[in-house]
Amino acid sequence: MTLHRRPEMEILASCASPQPAARRSVAALISDDLDYPLLLKEASRHRLIPLVYHALKNVPSKQVPPNFTRELEQKYHQNVKHSLTLASQLLDTVELFRTTGISYVAFKGPTLSQQLYGNLVLRPCLDLDFLVSEQHLQKASGLLTQKGFELVTPLILREQRCFRRSICHYLFRHLQSKVEIELHWELFPRFFSSLRAGETDWDEIDVGGCKVKTFLPEILLILLCEHGTKHHWSRLIWVADIARLLTGENNIVWNRVLERARQTGSKTSLVIGTRLAQRLSPGASVSPQLPLGNSRRAAHLVERAARHLFGGSAGTSSILAYARFHVAAKDRLRDKVFYMTRFFSPNEKDWEWLQLPTSLFAAYYLLRPIRLLWGRFHKGKKEAD
Repeated sequence: MTLHRRPEMEILASCASPQPAARRSVAALISDDLDYPLLLKEASRHRLIPLVYHALKNVPSKQVPPNFTRELEQKYHQNVKHSLTLASQLLDTVELFRTTGISYVAFKGPTLSQQLYGNLVLRPCLDLDFLVSEQHLQKASGLLTQKGFELVTPLILREQRCFRRSICHYLFRHLQSKVEIELHWELFPRFFSSLRAGETDWDEIDVGGCKVKTFLPEILLILLCEHGTKHHWSRLIWVADIARLLTGENNIVWNRVLERARQTGSKTSLVIGTRLAQRLSPGASVSPQLPLGNSRRAAHLVERAARHLFGGSAGTSSILAYARFHVAAKDRLRDKVFYMTRFFSPNEKDWEWLQLPTSLFAAYYLLRPIRLLWGRFHKGKKEAD
């Protein structure tokens, strides 16, 4: 059963598929009845501008409105410029960490684009992500500061233990280029996922002629599935990433994937991500040891994620809808309970809502329920309007 009912979503799904036949079918989907402003808007939101641009290059120009083609081309070249700027900074930072003895793993960003798409500009990215050990965090932060980066993460979020539990990285922004780097000590906040990177979970790939450390396919697959679940599968590019990983020549060792998913309680997220990838690309290879039929809960979550992603409601979920989805996707009772405790603890969103001095930190425990209720009321009012 297809769930991308709107023709604009049909086009985006075909462009995002790793199967050449699906991308070639885009020409047959082009018609005068398409909502081209909506197509461009959705392509941007789902971060598919480069894939749409390349798929439509094979469509006769007379079939596509010139205004749409012009705007699409403009957005594509903006993405190329930004991607190459990020790639250049990636290589500079890798060399900086290598020469100063900082152990790192680069993930997402240009590294993922090269790893899955074989091209630095086919997958839009906003920033760079590096995972470093906590023992190297202070040194790496100092090095970035010396290279013209400013630590954006506020001091209160770094010093207050309660806030620090809700974050897993520090954000740096270059004062001139405005390139942003997220310096991680964990892959996810501890309340969300127990996935941790081991010392042997990485390999090196070639990026722009340089060797860059990144995650092995087995760890990357779980990481991508957990990331999609964390954000309620609101972007089609995340499904496209998994489909590329499952249809490429990555030689995934499924026993390792399943064992790590069992250890980290990530199996349901793994099911959701891989089944969505199979809907996008039926050729995506998934281990028969990961059956869907044994879990009605997993099957329900897959349908729910698909409706959210392909049904046009992606990006509109409330915080409570996110929370219900997150809790349902947890494999273990202790993870569900641990996740729920975050609702009683202040986090960075509370600080962003109202920035109090450190001396008044305790007030956030009283302000948090008010902020959540205000957000729910404000969202409902906007939807009514």
